[in-house]
Amino acid sequence: RERPTIPLGPGVIADVARSGRTVRMTSVGPDADSLAALADLVGGDATGVGSVLAVPMLVGTQLLGVIGVYATSRKAFNAEDHAGTRYAGRA
Repeated sequence: RERPTIPLGPGVIADVARSGRTVRMTSVGPDADSLAALADLVGGDATGVGSVLAVPMLVGTQLLGVIGVYATSRKAFNAEDHAGTRYAGRA
């Protein structure tokens, strides 16, 4: 069965969907560049987000979706968390 395609705009979730690679943002600030990178948050409001870990959900090379985990504190996700996602989104 063919899956519908969803147009991707700007933002970290869209970047992960396009690349198929996990992204870890450890220090999201209130500046315009940081908020623009999070433009695809639900509701579009990134106020209060300090860290992001976004993981592609893949079956083989087919993307099913992206899991985004957000924290209010900066540096909430470390290199170990990032490394642990290598197979988390694969089936």
